Amino acid sequence: MIQIPAQHRTFLEGIRQVAFSNPFASETHTLNRSLAGLSPSASMREVYTAQHQKLGKMVDNWLQGGTCRIQDVVPKDREMVTYVLLYRLLLDAQPELDQLTENSKQTGTEGTLPFPQGRIFFQRLRTMGYSRQEASKRLAILFQIRRAFYQLDRTLIGSSRSMEELRRRLWRNIFTADIRWYVQGLWERMEDFSLLLLGETGCGKGMAASAVGRSVYIPFDPDRMGFTAGIQDAFQEINLSEFAPGVLESELFGHRKGAFTGAIESTTGLLGQCPTYGSIFMDEVGDLSESIQVKLLRVLQERTFSPVGSRERHRFEGRVIAATNRPLKELLGSGHLREDLYYRMSSDRIEVPSLRKRIRESDRELPELAGYLLRRMTGWAPGELHHRVLNRLLESAPATYDWPGNVRELEQALRRILLTGHYTPPVSDPTSPTLPDAPRDIRTLPPAERESTLKRLYDQYGTYSDVARLTGLDRRTVKRWIGGQ
Repeated sequence: MIQIPAQHRTFLEGIRQVAFSNPFASETHTLNRSLAGLSPSASMREVYTAQHQKLGKMVDNWLQGGTCRIQDVVPKDREMVTYVLLYRLLLDAQPELDQLTENSKQTGTEGTLPFPQGRIFFQRLRTMGYSRQEASKRLAILFQIRRAFYQLDRTLIGSSRSMEELRRRLWRNIFTADIRWYVQGLWERMEDFSLLLLGETGCGKGMAASAVGRSVYIPFDPDRMGFTAGIQDAFQEINLSEFAPGVLESELFGHRKGAFTGAIESTTGLLGQCPTYGSIFMDEVGDLSESIQVKLLRVLQERTFSPVGSRERHRFEGRVIAATNRPLKELLGSGHLREDLYYRMSSDRIEVPSLRKRIRESDRELPELAGYLLRRMTGWAPGELHHRVLNRLLESAPATYDWPGNVRELEQALRRILLTGHYTPPVSDPTSPTLPDAPRDIRTLPPAERESTLKRLYDQYGTYSDVARLTGLDRRTVKRWIGGQ
């Protein structure tokens, strides 16, 4: 029987603790750096590289080959060795898994996701004593863990306390409070755990939803040596405010041929397109009509739905992620959102911080986020052009500027600088509207008065974006309400 050498026990116990802990928790950061023997200023890339090298040498020397059957380990060490070997496998597979994620993001892979290199890692799991089925599940979870870290670390940019907390909470939402619960069975029951995202318009709720939705469990098929769905396929999204109620019902649930005038063929709605273990993001859930709220409640309670014009029941096997920019007290108090639907769609409730709050917490937040957005827009690596645009941005906006349009406004500010060479914040632009010009309770006005108020603002200032910024509404909601819908 194999047992852990006494001189390695302290280090390996630390590895066991961090193996599948929340990587965005401060205590995990501290322990990781300690295990790697590096200072607090070391980057996480440096930490994981040093940790990987140290762990590899120790395991290779101890096991004289680097792996073993878990069943051959003495019972008291079996759990620790299991976590240590799985963690090492995750570190070994990291480059290939990251490349798989990156390629899928760039090419929009549809259908299955081939992973020929998976043969090596699958065989290592089999050598550890896992059955074919269990090895497939473990490899799928390892890919999910690495993909979730990739999504949260590389797409939710910012070093403020609020963003650190957001990443921690989203990780827990994906893997639960204890990943051992997740591995033991919750991985196939996450459809029952919905998520409600709160936050101002333009603060990045869509990015948070995308990070969660593209971090779902995707089964691994050893016969085809690949994953059973593409990363992009696993995430569907819809802005509910873009559609009139009749059109929205068909978009969500699909319809049967002949269900209404113009229905010349049957269609599959987003709920029907969502794959097993996938998720659907419903933005602006506060704009749902009463009838659709009732149908959606049935989906969440019974996991079934019927297309428009059909009595046939279809099963929905995905997870619902919803979002609203409206205060919950207002939504529930005004009756715009049914309480029973709210409770069904908020197994977890997470607030995405405003850019204003993030900047107040960290001086690095604005340049870090702007740099990321600029790289995404232009493909430029950091260099002279990159720094010139960022310097122009920082010169254009006063240090006290609140960025009322949040991340969305920052994106447009960068585009304005790229096009014109400068950006003038709306609050200091005499041709732009100012906050006192718009009523702050626009959502509570009767429909006719609300429409006339929005039209007046639109006629006065000329763009849906300005009206949206002043009223706190989404731009598409403004456009729809101005049209009387």
